[in-house]
Parts: sequence; structure tokens; C-alpha cells
Amino acid sequence: MSKPRVAIITSFPRAQRVDVYNEMARLNEVDFRVFYLRKMPYGRHWKYGPKIEHDAKFINEVRLRPHLYLSPGLMKAYMDYDPSLMIMTQYASLGMQLIMYYQSLIRKPWVFWAEEPYVRYAQNPIVFNKKARAFLRNIALFPVKKWPKQVWGVGNKATREYANLIKNKNKVKNLPYFADLEKFFRAGDNRKHSTHVRFLFSGSISIRKGADILAKSIQILADKNLVFEVHLVGTGPVLNCFENLTEKAKKFIKIYGFMQLNEIPEI
Repeated sequence: MSKPRVAIITSFPRAQRVDVYNEMARLNEVDFRVFYLRKMPYGRHWKYGPKIEHDAKFINEVRLRPHLYLSPGLMKAYMDYDPSLMIMTQYASLGMQLIMYYQSLIRKPWVFWAEEPYVRYAQNPIVFNKKARAFLRNIALFPVKKWPKQVWGVGNKATREYANLIKNKNKVKNLPYFADLEKFFRAGDNRKHSTHVRFLFSGSISIRKGADILAKSIQILADKNLVFEVHLVGTGPVLNCFENLTEKAKKFIKIYGFMQLNEIPEI
């Protein structure tokens, strides 16, 4: 009996998703191919992405603006693969929209699997007017609301958000990411102990990642005369949130700047 063939459409090889797909390949229960629409999106600083150990197809990106791109080869590559099931992991790009409508038109099942909707991903969005942005997002979410066989939210908050969007709430499931943590456990064996609480923030220093909230929290803890450490790994558009803290708060922060993926476990 042949295994089902699944196509997964995603933006670029992020570590969280690559871990999922690598583990799926190791389990070898489903034939699947991941279609990546970009090798590295605008604003990322990685020299390389995570190691890919699954069947992957990179579609050439035609970048119109920093966060606006086309994937002209996607439809042909997708039709050549001819999957029995499609899993879509985002909704905003034109190529993703086209595949969702196409899959629905030919009446083949598909699943939408994503983090919560309505997140402002870019510091400088393509559309600045809030009402216009909300209107366009509702249009982009239309196929997600109407036609997927199931919707998988990444975590409880995303699951609640999609349950509010979709009339048939029975379709909505919680399917979080998988992460291979072995490299972190190995690095943790050498961890130096501290007499007080340490916090680590690793990621884009942006509003999307809550860096502004972290900065405010550091100031609150410092004003309460608590003793702690904050280790800050990354760079981004709101780094000045930490630079603008009081000297009293700044003394609790150590900023490392951007680090490559292979350096993260040790930190």
C-alpha cells in the first residue's frame, strides 16, 4: 500500500519548522515535500539556515519590495508533484493564496497550520493604514475561513484565534511545533550557576517578538531593587528600547548582538 503524498507550503526554512519536517522524514510514515518560497527573507541576518534533512523544493523568489514577493514557479512545481493533501502554513503571499484557491477549486483536501493571525510581522508594513491593512487581511484569510479540511493552530492562543474566525469550530485543532532540544541539553551540562535569576531573550529585537515589553519589564524589576540578569541575543529595529533604559536598569543587561544558529545552544 503506497503512502499518502503530502505537499507543505511554507515561507522559508525556520528552525522550528525544519525540526518538525526533519523528524517527519525520520519517522518515514508519509511521503512529503516541503515547498519553500524563499531561502532567506528580508531583514534576517543568518549566514545559513538550519540543516534540511527532508525532501525540499526551493521556489525562486521575485522580490518586489522588502516584504512583498512573488513565487512564479510555485504552481507548476506543485502540480508536477500532484499531492493528495496540501498543508499551508501561512496565508499572506500571492503564491500561497493561489494554491489555496486552486486546491479548493479542484476539491482536494488541504489543511491550514499556522501561528496566530493578525500579527504585525514587519516593522514597516506594506500598508500603513490600519483599516486598509485589516481589510486586506480579511480578504487574505477568506479561504482559511471557508475551505480547509482542518485548521491547526500553533499553541493555545492561535487555536482560540482560529476558532473565533471559523464557523465550524470542530475543524480547529492545536498542533504545536516540535523542537530537537538535544544540542541545548548538551550545552547545558557546562552551564555556570548563578546566585540570582537569569533571563535569556534570543530572537529579533522587534515588537513582534515582544522586545518592547521585555524592556519595560526590566525597568520595573530594576525600580523594585531586585537583582537579576538579562542576556539579550539578537538585533532589530527596537534595540533602542534597551538603550533608552535608566543606568540603574542597564547594569542588569548583557547584550551579545546577533549570533548564528550554531552559537545559540552555548549561550
